Amino acid sequence: MTYRPKGQKQIKDFERRKHIHFYRNKIRVWAILELVLHLWTFFLGPVAKEGNARLVMGKTCDGKSDDMNSKILFPIIVLVVAALFFSSLLRADQTETIFHRQVVDANKYPWSSIGRIGNSTGGQCTGVVIGTHQILTAAHCLYNRGAHRFISAEYIHFLLGYVREQYRLHSVASRYIVPPGFDPIKVEAGLAARADDWAVLYVSDPFPSDTRPLRMATVVPAFGAPVKTAGYARERRYMMTADDDCRIKTVSPDRKLIGHDCVIQSGDSGGPLLRADGDEEAVIEGINVSVTAPQNPLKLGFAVSAASITESLAALAPPGTHVAPTR
Repeated sequence: MTYRPKGQKQIKDFERRKHIHFYRNKIRVWAILELVLHLWTFFLGPVAKEGNARLVMGKTCDGKSDDMNSKILFPIIVLVVAALFFSSLLRADQTETIFHRQVVDANKYPWSSIGRIGNSTGGQCTGVVIGTHQILTAAHCLYNRGAHRFISAEYIHFLLGYVREQYRLHSVASRYIVPPGFDPIKVEAGLAARADDWAVLYVSDPFPSDTRPLRMATVVPAFGAPVKTAGYARERRYMMTADDDCRIKTVSPDRKLIGHDCVIQSGDSGGPLLRADGDEEAVIEGINVSVTAPQNPLKLGFAVSAASITESLAALAPPGTHVAPTR
């Protein structure tokens, strides 16, 4: 059942920022269409008047009318093509694939354990449930670059089953942990600084029984192993999309970073890299922290290995504490 919790100022602020981001792109498209209309009036106005004058004077068979028609028809064709192009941008939210990624059911396992993370800065990432009160994501998603500090837990929101501004569960973080080795200043300097780019969020109320925590791998996957990933990528931030046909391409010498050929975009940070061996139970191989981008010389996405995260969590947690299920 889909519901919207009300009466909390922080949730209302979160919804307001979400609407602002959604309509900003549509305003840009309509502004471009308005510009095209003004150009039409400026350039074709005199041409149309000249054509009408010739028709009134009976100069329709002197060979000039064809030239006049070509002057009018060519811009019309250009405008029609432009209108179709920009209208396709408006319909982009209704397409079923983006860069080989497919829309998946956010309320069906294992995607039902993956959610959208939002914060007070308007940023967006992905997270995955790994325990009854725990969510795994990327550490850089919790850092406010403008203020040069981490965001307070109460301003971090997690939405499960999020589809077109509807969701089945809304949670607010009560606290979170980030590994001591994570440096938010150096994280953009290179891949080496991404090795500790992970965080665990904690929520006060346990997740419902129909939300199954995903298990974390205890060993690093082998080269060529099949994997898949899902998240709320920039191109379809209002729906979950997945790339289920990927392979492991490289592993760092310290076994902390995994390179893969899944399509990763902004917004996918914190999303899980899942084992795709045909087993019904989903296993997290890593957490995405680096996008697939032209400026990335390797043309690969990178994830922090779940094995290294599990090891670090065991060291950070007090003795006897159950951190997260593993496999």
